[in-house]
Formats: sequence, C-alpha cells, structure tokens
Amino acid sequence: KLTDKTQYGATITIAGAVITIVMNLLLIPSLSYMGSAWATLACYFSITVMSYLLGRKYYPIPYSVRNAALSIGLALGLYFIYSFLREMHGLGKITYTTLQLIGTLEFLAYCGWMILTERKIRHT
Repeated sequence: KLTDKTQYGATITIAGAVITIVMNLLLIPSLSYMGSAWATLACYFSITVMSYLLGRKYYPIPYSVRNAALSIGLALGLYFIYSFLREMHGLGKITYTTLQLIGTLEFLAYCGWMILTERKIRHT
C-alpha cells in the first residue's frame, strides 16, 4: 500500500488460496483435520515468505530473519516434543497430568523466549 503495489496483495492471496485448496485435497483424506491444519500452516508460511520477498524489493524493512527462524524452529521443536510425549501418554508411559504440565511449561518457555528476543530487538 505504501508503494502503490496493491496488485501484489491479490496475487499473494490467490496463491495462498490455491496452496490451501491443493494441500487440503492431498492431506485431509489421510490426516483428517490435522491435514487441514498443516495445509493452513503451509499457506500462511508461503504468504509470509512471498510478502517478505516482495516487501524487501519495494519497501525494505530490516527484519531479523535469524530471530524469526529461531522462533519458528523453537515452536516446531516444542510441538514435536509434545507430540512425542502425547504418544507416550497413549501408551500409558506418562500420566495426563504430567503431559499437561510439560505442555504448560513448554508454552511458558516459548513466551519467555519471545519476550526476551523482542526486548533485545527493541533495545538495540
């Protein structure tokens, strides 16, 4: 909007819709609602990358790509740890209360990470 490139917004939106539809068709039959969740994540990730690349070309803002990548990596890592522990709960090797406690601690750790990294970025 700031550089009169609003036509890219429509293009990015259509690309996101196509990604969502195709991935839903591929993933929902095998993964059910989780397939739709993964499709939505892929769509949002793609839209973010497209917006970032076009923004860098037409209206550059010095985003910390390293911090964003670390935050995404941490979120995915915590998700996979929790998923593994949820499987352990299904096998009777971990109690539901322990699973919920670990999930809460993971969430708080991620929030702490975000607060620390955002505070560093704003104060530099």
